[in-house]
Parts: sequence; structure tokens; C-alpha cells
Amino acid sequence: MEVSGTVTKVEWTNPHIWLYMDIENAEGEIENWSFEMGSVNTLVRRGWSHDSLEVGTAVNVAGWRARDGTQRGAVREIMLASGERLFGGQDTSR
Repeated sequence: MEVSGTVTKVEWTNPHIWLYMDIENAEGEIENWSFEMGSVNTLVRRGWSHDSLEVGTAVNVAGWRARDGTQRGAVREIMLASGERLFGGQDTSR
């Protein structure tokens, strides 16, 4: 799946980082989604820092939606408005 929205919160917790976003649905309503990312250690080794994504930043997220259909998913990649792509830390071999 791919979605676009605005970052509302980023939690740097173990074992994984969580990204929260406001996304406009097909009816024009705003929904808050949560996305699981890789481990703190994995993302830091890939160049991430606490400042990589700030609240209010518009991003596109590519990844996988939760199987239960809730407003959750796992991040494969994040693309910033500048075109910069950030690895989301999830295993892409599945």
C-alpha cells in the first residue's frame, strides 16, 4: 500500500520505531494511522536521527497494511516532499 499524509508523532522506542500520521480517506475525513518501522539500531545505522522526521512533515509511505484491516501498517520506505527516500527498516524479502 501507499499513502500520503502528515506526521503527527514519531516514537523512538524499543524494539521498533513507530510513525503516526494523519491521512485523508476517500470521504475526505482525517484518520490517524500508525506505522511500525525497523529497530532504533537498524535505522540509526542507515542514517536516521531524531530529526529525520518532524511533526508536520508531509510524507508518502509505502509498505504493508495490517492484515486485520485496522489503520496500522509496516513501513518499507518513506518519501519526503524533496524526493528523498528513507528506508523504513522492515524486511523486504517477504
